[in-house]
Amino acid sequence: MQMESRVMTALHAPKRESSGVKAKHPPTAADPHRLDDIAASIVIGLTAIFVATIFGVVTNFIPTLLITFVIGSFIGASSGAIAYIIMRN
Repeated sequence: MQMESRVMTALHAPKRESSGVKAKHPPTAADPHRLDDIAASIVIGLTAIFVATIFGVVTNFIPTLLITFVIGSFIGASSGAIAYIIMRN
C-alpha cells in the first residue's frame, strides 16, 4: 500500500516550474559485472604468466631468462585478452 500511496501523491503533486537550467546528472558507477570480467581476465593472464615462466625456467627450454619472461608476458597478455573477450559475450 505504501508504494501505491507514493505514486498517487507524486501524480497529484503540483508541478514546479523549471528555470530552464538542467541539472547535471552525477556520473554513473561502472557496471559491476564488467569489473568482475576485467578482474577475472587479469587473474587468468597473471596465472598464465606464472605458469609459462615457471615452465621456461624449470625445463630450460629457452636458455635466456629475459626471453623467458618476455614470452611469458606475451602468453599472459594474450590469454588475458582472450579470456576477457570470451567472458564479455
